[in-house]
Amino acid sequence: RGMISRFSRLHIRLASGACLVSSAAFAHCHLQPKASKDVPINDICAAWIAEEEADGYKPPSASWPKHPPAYSLSPELQRSLNECGGAGDSKCHGIAFDLAVALLGSAVFGHDGTGEGKTDYGPSDEDKQRGLELMRILAEQGMPEAQCALAFCLMDGDIIEPSASSAVAYHEKAAAAGLSQSMHELGVMHYLGDGVAENVSIAVRWFKSAAEAGQSGSMFLLADCLASGQGVDRDEEAAFAWLVRAGELGHRGARSRVIATLESIDRYHAAAGRKASEWTLDVGKQ
Repeated sequence: RGMISRFSRLHIRLASGACLVSSAAFAHCHLQPKASKDVPINDICAAWIAEEEADGYKPPSASWPKHPPAYSLSPELQRSLNECGGAGDSKCHGIAFDLAVALLGSAVFGHDGTGEGKTDYGPSDEDKQRGLELMRILAEQGMPEAQCALAFCLMDGDIIEPSASSAVAYHEKAAAAGLSQSMHELGVMHYLGDGVAENVSIAVRWFKSAAEAGQSGSMFLLADCLASGQGVDRDEEAAFAWLVRAGELGHRGARSRVIATLESIDRYHAAAGRKASEWTLDVGKQ
């Protein structure tokens, strides 16, 4: 609701013209996303609504990793890892990471330990320790995904002594290697002051990096900072552009704000139209 009011002036300007998401309109600001073509925003919103109304639609997963392997697959993954050559071989890192995620379960962000192909049981404490040690080996060998996962474990503190400073260090290594999830997490940590000193300006820089790497959650949060001027110069046009970009990736919060804003524009024009008619009528009577 607050963002809608902050965007109102911009959106009325957009509604009065062609209302396009235009690369030319966004070119002036380095915090705005790149757009390859002009697309009517009403058409974009209509496509979102049609997509979500379709049978079987599921919004993109907000967990990480997005498609965690089921714990029940851990024996099969262990056999595959043994056949591949073990976690010390870089060509086996993908298999080793999947095994570590399956063993860790809920210690990795946003899923319950059963993964795809749910079972009625999850990893034991012993399994989680095996997964943690495997993830640590991969992280120390420089695998960004493992560094990110280990950082989650260090922040969670469920199966390992919590250490915010170590979590930040691992996230920074993963972010330096280009992992957008760690960029996003660093942004959130600095925004909230979670394990680090609160610094919205630093948070915005991480949100921008993650957004440019395709992280829809960071696009959404960057839009909020731009709209309110938190940690960055206020820029409502850039904020709206990032909301649209996040919506295109399926971010439901972003879609809701864009659609609600367009609905508020329709109500504005309806009210303004009635007032204009009344004003014209009153003038005619004088």
